[in-house]
Amino acid sequence: MDIKKRIVLFTLLTVASLGLKAQEVDLNSFTSGIETYLRVYEAHWVCTGDTLVQYPTDDGGYYYEIDGFWMGCCEVTQDGWEYLMGYNPSEVKGPLLPVTNVSREEVDAFMEKFTKLTGLQWRLPTREEWLLAYHGGIYSEGYAYAGSDNPDFVGWTAGNSGGTLHPVERLVANEVMLNDMLGNVAEMVTDGDSLLYMGGSYLTPTPPNCLKKNSIRPTRVEEDTAYPPHAAGFRVVCRIAHSFKDTGL
Repeated sequence: MDIKKRIVLFTLLTVASLGLKAQEVDLNSFTSGIETYLRVYEAHWVCTGDTLVQYPTDDGGYYYEIDGFWMGCCEVTQDGWEYLMGYNPSEVKGPLLPVTNVSREEVDAFMEKFTKLTGLQWRLPTREEWLLAYHGGIYSEGYAYAGSDNPDFVGWTAGNSGGTLHPVERLVANEVMLNDMLGNVAEMVTDGDSLLYMGGSYLTPTPPNCLKKNSIRPTRVEEDTAYPPHAAGFRVVCRIAHSFKDTGL
């Protein structure tokens, strides 16, 4: 392996328990000793609750495949973007700040490089995937925001951001261990052929029970007139079934 190229090996972890706690499963098994700046490579499993397949094993047990997807635990950071793309387009720079000022075409190019590096098919979330993840998947506790009834606990918005971006993962994660679903940067998602922006940004007001109002609902926009580019970013999704074995526990 060429250490200088910092090639990262990935291993999809499986859970050997019928009581699957999907939010505890990570996609961040890095090869020891290889330096990486790719924070985006940490992802968490978001389970939809649907069992796709159950099949017997030679030892009399069963394997299950659970429908769901891997989602980046935070927005793609500037260090991750620069590592793969070789430049940093963000207006306000910082290695652990979300990358901003990127077009849909640039994001697609990033996904292509990320897919080639990992061997897994990465892309933008769909609107439905993003909303499921925001609400905590099958582990949702019914919070008004992504992990809390208090927006200041989980997101950088106009009320607590000081009018600037913040490093990722500094606030409380939601039920499936995803950070920054609310605020900091609005996130690109797809809805058919349309590009939407979800979750609001560090400029977004957050009135009480914001989910019931319009401030963080998706806004349908044209790609060339998107959410303010200095306040918009994205996170990654990989849609593959998660397998685990029934150990009888």
